Amino acid sequence: MNPEMEMNGRDELIQRYVDGDLSGAELRAFESELATSEELQAEVAALRTFKAALFDSRLDIAVPRERLEALIPKSKAPVVSPRSPWIRWAFVPMLMVLMVGGYLRFNYDPMNFAKGSVVSVRAGLTPAAAASWVAKETGIAAPALDCGTSCCLVKGECGPDWAAYTYESEGTEYRLYMKQGTEAIDNANLPGEQVHDVVMKSGKGIGWSHCGMSFYLTGGNAADRRRIAEMILAKLCAVTHGHEKH
Repeated sequence: MNPEMEMNGRDELIQRYVDGDLSGAELRAFESELATSEELQAEVAALRTFKAALFDSRLDIAVPRERLEALIPKSKAPVVSPRSPWIRWAFVPMLMVLMVGGYLRFNYDPMNFAKGSVVSVRAGLTPAAAASWVAKETGIAAPALDCGTSCCLVKGECGPDWAAYTYESEGTEYRLYMKQGTEAIDNANLPGEQVHDVVMKSGKGIGWSHCGMSFYLTGGNAADRRRIAEMILAKLCAVTHGHEKH
């Protein structure tokens, strides 16, 4: 494989990781390299920063390709170190790839929870230990969600103002993002459906608000993701009602 093809494959992996589309052995291999590679960490952070900027621009409509091409200057991208591909692409070429190539999925799925790099990762935690760890790392009042053997907790992740639980069910991994407040869900211009007295909004993932927090589930196909989301929501409601009884 030539260097250009290797770089294209690497860039695709980074993009899929930031999107939450990696799972199983592919995800574990990527995160193993991420834990030891400062270069890869910088590339992931650069892409997340770029995506956050696009999200914050609040684009409501797709821009026609012809208009973009007319606006983009016919010049080469700035010359920078090949060790920083996302910085190299952060100007005109990146804009074309993301906006024209369909990367602006945030137009219809604005619940961009995982802004900023992962600060800490822990595996082998019980649900109660995971909730305690998240609270200590981020201050987020994450619930202790024990979904049983059919949906096992694999690890926890913490970012600057978010946390995530990764579950595995029937060989597929699902990532449940959590943030304090309900703005991410309230402001999401997505179709919703009421489930267990909670409105679930569906786009690339499924999001909902519960007890002053926002939740967002990604991974799997649409049908399985919905099944896991409903199971997690039922567990959340059971945890909340259990606390109220005490």
